[in-house]
Parts: sequence; C-alpha cells; structure tokens
Amino acid sequence: MKDISVELDIPFHYLKKEDFLDTAHKAEGLIPLNGIMLVAVCNNGHVTVDIDGRVYEVVKHDIFVLAPSSFAHVIEISDDFDATLIHFDFDFYSQIANGVLDMSLQIYMSSQLHKSLSDSQYDLIMQLMQSVYDRIMKAETEFLNTPSQIRDTRGTVLRELLISMGRSMAYEILNVYMANVEFETRKLSRQEAILREFFTAVYEHYKEHRELAYYADKLFLSPRYLASIVKKTTGKTPSEWITERVMSDAKQLLAYSEKSIKQISQELNFPNQSFFGKYFRHQTGLSPLEYRRKRGTVS
Repeated sequence: MKDISVELDIPFHYLKKEDFLDTAHKAEGLIPLNGIMLVAVCNNGHVTVDIDGRVYEVVKHDIFVLAPSSFAHVIEISDDFDATLIHFDFDFYSQIANGVLDMSLQIYMSSQLHKSLSDSQYDLIMQLMQSVYDRIMKAETEFLNTPSQIRDTRGTVLRELLISMGRSMAYEILNVYMANVEFETRKLSRQEAILREFFTAVYEHYKEHRELAYYADKLFLSPRYLASIVKKTTGKTPSEWITERVMSDAKQLLAYSEKSIKQISQELNFPNQSFFGKYFRHQTGLSPLEYRRKRGTVS
C-alpha cells in the first residue's frame, strides 16, 4: 500500500524530520526542491540554512518557506532540532497565492523566506498542521476499510476533503506572512522598479498578451533591454515568466475545475483548443486531457 497522500494524489504531504535530515546528509547538505514548496516550522533547536547565497538562522517558533527555484544548503543543525515539515505541490500553492495576492506583494513575500512567529501564531499554525495530519491518518484507515466496489468514489471524497483542509492551511500560512509584513521604505533601484512593473503588467495581462514586445512597449523600454534586466535579475527570461504564469492557471483549471478543455483554452485566450493543446504538450510532454486524467479529479 502506498502512502495515502500518494494513493489519493493529494498535492501536499508531511515530511518526517528524520527523512529530511537523512536526505540533506546524503546530498551533502543540499535540500532537493524539485517542483515542490517546502514549509517548515521549527519546534525546537535551530538550523542554519544558506538559501541562494543568503544565510538564515532558524530558531524555535520560526517558519521558513523554500520555493522550487531556491538553492538551499543546510550548514548546521543543532542536536535538539525538531520541526514540522510539509511539501506542497508548487502548482497547488502558487494557484492559491496567485488568487489572492497582487504581483508586487508576491514579489515582496517571495523574498521574505524566514519569519519569527508570535506564540499565538505558532499555536494556530501548529494546531492546523496537526489537525490536517490527524485527518490524513484517519483517511488512510477509512480508505483501506472501504469495500472495493466504492473505493474509488470514497477516495475522491477523501481527496477533496483533504485538499480543502490543505487549502485552509496554506491560506493561514499566507495570513501569518501578511501579518508580519514589514515593507521597506528605501527607494527601489532602477532595475528593481522595472522588474516590479514587469511582473505587475504580466499579472494583469498574461491572458491576453504573451509577447515580449507588448510588455516592453508598456514599460517604454526596448524588448532587448527589458529581456536583459529580467534575465540578469531573476535568472529567467520574460517569456519563461509569462509561460510559468499561464501554465500555472492551465494546470489548476485542468486539475481542479469542471470546465471543458475548450472552455479553459478560451479563458486563457488561446486561438483554439488545438493551439492550446500543442502549447500545453510542449511545456509538459502531456496533452491537456492526459494531464487532467493524471492529476485531476474531473473525468
């Protein structure tokens, strides 16, 4: 029997501290983040982590979040270190963030990986994490004890129930980060200002415009100069960022909505369903229907 999170294809799962430490040890301190977002709450002790060249000291009642694009390396872990760790499927988590945060706030929060929680914040987050974990354990027993004739249907019900609880937990994590927001008052550099304007424009217009020239014209820059700024600052090209935003929506709509593939292609402003299918296959290696069957709950 697979782990219930895998069996029901739940887009998040809990990671045992021992497995986390063992994986980091085998990888000489590197934390693998292939397509997942790691959320960790330190319950005791401390850990020193280098994330993209910046060193963080994580202590008791701190929370830190690692995105797939991060390069994370554990430098030191105390003997009494203990943490609650959850892997979120990045597409699942980003869909939640995209739905409630404007792009400028997303940019800010993506740079705030580490936060110290108040006692009340810590208690609330841990209560939610424990509640979801307990429900997953109960769901495993329920699923195993379900007659084979209705197991698939029961599995779908349990999956949707657990996903709704996972969403609540993700929203509470976002809420904690927003409560702790401390906006910098320093003046942005020219490159930082351009980057923020670019991401804001992408957030507002990605469904209608995917061409670099449109965004360059909107920012009164040459396409070449805008491309160089975005690539130099983020490591990705403007086209990669635009595609990432479009694909995040497409995957979420395929996996978690009842809209037809034709409706999804129209919502994302593709010329037709065939064009959308080719675009999606080019990015994922799967057709939209194959992805929906593999990842979604909608038949």
